[in-house]
Amino acid sequence: SKKITAQELQNYLKKFPATIGVGGATPAASGAGISFPATDSASSDGNTLDDYEEGVWIPNLKFGGNSAGMTVGNANGRYTKVGNKVTYLAVVDLTNKGSSTGNATINNLPFVATTGYEEMPQPFMAYNMAANFVSVTSYTQSSQIILCGNKAAAATTIANLTDADFGNTSTIHLSGTFILE
Repeated sequence: SKKITAQELQNYLKKFPATIGVGGATPAASGAGISFPATDSASSDGNTLDDYEEGVWIPNLKFGGNSAGMTVGNANGRYTKVGNKVTYLAVVDLTNKGSSTGNATINNLPFVATTGYEEMPQPFMAYNMAANFVSVTSYTQSSQIILCGNKAAAATTIANLTDADFGNTSTIHLSGTFILE
């Protein structure tokens, strides 16, 4: 076996690209890594990583499916999609909850969750709420996040949050994961 110097190893490694393009994707011109196509290039083999994406999304808080008179100071989110799994982060800061009534949901998810896998509980943080909660949780259903809470320590059920649970300056921070449709 021949020993090589550090300089010889560096020269050898320079022959390999720093970025690899998968599925016809053009390797990135800057940085190092694996480039995936802009659209999903689905593989028939479930053990093949065929898609990766990072992006931003705008979460829309609604009460009963509406947001009449609601004003939001900040609403933003980020997501990472690896294969068929999406992990998201989001924050919504209200400045006026408006006049809509009904169950609280976060709409405008960047992808649709698979039926049967949507009800994985996901805790979140809530500030300046109109009601005090022992715990808050959420779950993804299709293309929205349902917000739930437990107001009593001895309660055995968790109920959907509604407009009555929010104040004009409520803030929620969410994170979660779901499987794609």
